[in-house]
Amino acid sequence: FFFKCHRVGNRIYPVNAISFHPHWHTFATGGADGSVSIWDGNAKKRIRHYPRYAKRSFSTSSPSLLRSSLQLICGLLALFLRHETSVSSLAFHPKGDLLAVSVSYTFEEGDKAHPEDKVLLKPVTDGDVQPRIRKS
Repeated sequence: FFFKCHRVGNRIYPVNAISFHPHWHTFATGGADGSVSIWDGNAKKRIRHYPRYAKRSFSTSSPSLLRSSLQLICGLLALFLRHETSVSSLAFHPKGDLLAVSVSYTFEEGDKAHPEDKVLLKPVTDGDVQPRIRKS
C-alpha cells in the first residue's frame, strides 16, 4: 500500500529508513522531515508519531568511556528531544525495547552546512509499538 507518512502541511518528505519490530510486527519509519512514526501495517494506521528530536541529545562520538556512558544514560532517560536534520537510519533492538535512530543530513536541500551526525536511543514500551485493538 502507499501512504504519505512523512509530511508537514502540504509538503511530503521521503522515507529514509524502515525497521520492523521483532515481536509485534509493526514498523517504524524515519524521514527527511526528521520525525519517526510507528505503524500498524495490517490496519494501515499510524500508532505513534515522534517529532524532530532536540539539540540536547547525545552523540556517540565521545572519546571518554565514562562520558559516553553518562551520555547514554541521559539519552535513555530522555524522551525524543529535538534535532535539526533528517532521520537517516533506524533499528529496533532484538528485544524490542529500544529504537536506535541515526540523525544525519541527507542532502535533501543540497550541499550546505549541517548539524553533526548523531545516534539516539529511544526506549519503547509495548504500548508504543503494539497494534491497536480494532473495534468491531
